[in-house]
Amino acid sequence: TACKSAREATDRIDQFLSEYREELVSMTGETYMENLVGLAKNKLQMFNSLSEETSHYWNEIVEGRYEWEVHRNEALCLRGITKDDLLQAYDEFLLPRCSDGIKRERRCITVHVIGTSDGACAGRPNIEADRIEEEVDRKISSVHKANSGAIWN
Repeated sequence: TACKSAREATDRIDQFLSEYREELVSMTGETYMENLVGLAKNKLQMFNSLSEETSHYWNEIVEGRYEWEVHRNEALCLRGITKDDLLQAYDEFLLPRCSDGIKRERRCITVHVIGTSDGACAGRPNIEADRIEEEVDRKISSVHKANSGAIWN
């Protein structure tokens, strides 16, 4: 966003995640199954071109996975995912607050890109182009210092 801070954007995302959970809870079993079947169908679609298929297989080789039928295997795994499984994973990995309202300990990264057009927010840092790398290194060092040098996994 051009006029909200990174903190405000993150707060709005957290608010959306909390509210969206209610939509998941109120979703009927039939609607859940329709979405699950739709996702499986997407995964089982044929490649549109030889180039797309080749890119898929080369990516498997480059990444060292060698899982040639990954889309089929993912579609098979979807058969066993219940709505309760989805809600449990949503609560564990996405929900910003615990059920008792306490903010959940989780890691997220928010990147705030500030444009240079006339409509961009005031107060953005004024950094010369030849000093950008130095400034990025300084900011990264300050984050590491603030986290006691911990390395994120």
